[in-house]
Amino acid sequence: GLNSNSQMSERIKSHGLTQYRHPDSTSHPTENQEETSMINTYSEGSIQFIYPENWKVSDEDVNEDTWQTVTLESPGGAEWTIYRHPVDADGQQICADVIEAITTEYSMVDESNDYQTQIDGQVLEGTQLFFYFLDLLVTVVCYCITTGDSTYVFVYQGENREYDENEEVIRALTL
Repeated sequence: GLNSNSQMSERIKSHGLTQYRHPDSTSHPTENQEETSMINTYSEGSIQFIYPENWKVSDEDVNEDTWQTVTLESPGGAEWTIYRHPVDADGQQICADVIEAITTEYSMVDESNDYQTQIDGQVLEGTQLFFYFLDLLVTVVCYCITTGDSTYVFVYQGENREYDENEEVIRALTL
């Protein structure tokens, strides 16, 4: 289980959730990015998804609180991370800790509101946050679901324009 908010904040920071990376000039999506027809498949443990071939996937080490962590990065630098926890983990509290860590790290938080999405008939609830980093408006969305023997926490972070462009891709990945 989760021991304390400060430990969770430290763990979130160690995963890079509060460290938004400005995409370099070579990582901007091409005009034909949405027309990418080639896909890759990720399948490890109970996390499985297909994703565009021009996105990068990485696994992170597991620890006592998180059974599995997978991050998917778009060509523009946005990241979508799945955290798989034991079924008794409080996904809503984990999302609250993510948002708290980001609002603590960045003083230019513009707005935070409840977020809800429906995927495959299930309603997933969480928080959407906007903050400024340099001259960019960054979107962070954190939501969760408990199913089977696991609680899954999904965190998206990226420049606002890229979020708008990739929202449907991210929703499809969550299926």
